[in-house]
Formats: sequence, structure tokens, C-alpha cells
Amino acid sequence: IESEGNIVNLIEKPKPDEVCSNFAISGRYILSSKIFEKLEKLEVSERGEIELTDALNQLLEDGEKIKHKVILGKRLDVGTPEEYLRANIEYAKSKGVYNEK
Repeated sequence: IESEGNIVNLIEKPKPDEVCSNFAISGRYILSSKIFEKLEKLEVSERGEIELTDALNQLLEDGEKIKHKVILGKRLDVGTPEEYLRANIEYAKSKGVYNEK
């Protein structure tokens, strides 16, 4: 991230030696329709997915500006059934709906 708040590069699930900041993408975006052109042209990644971060980096290469918003709080990964369940339990506990015994 530049000092003006513009994002300059995004890395999808970086390896520990590739980490260059303490920021994470939380998956909330407001994007122009140009993103669809980029997504349509992407090839499947090594992980077998069309990576949104690749399309976003292409927009950056084209001179588009991408801003960020820092959100403070607890971040939970919901990418697996176990983590999704854990996130729901944490949410229920925060609302007083669930008490572990």
C-alpha cells in the first residue's frame, strides 16, 4: 500500500517468505465492470481457481486505482467447513445465543 492509500499489489495466499505487509483481504469489494473483462481472460491458477486477485492486479497494471479500508477486529477464515462452523459459534457467543459448557 502506498502512503496515499492506494494498493500497489495483491498476493493470493502468500507463502511466509512472500508476505510483505500485515494486511489481509477480507473479501468485500466495490469494483467497476472492468473486472469482468479481466476475469473472462484469466487462466486457472495453480490452485485450480480463477483468482480475483489476479484480475485486480491486472487492473492495477492498467493504471486503475484500488483503495483500501482498514477494519479493526477479529478475522475468521470461513474457507473450510470447520472454520465456517467456528465462525458461526463465535458469532453466536458474541450475541449471547451460545454458551460453551
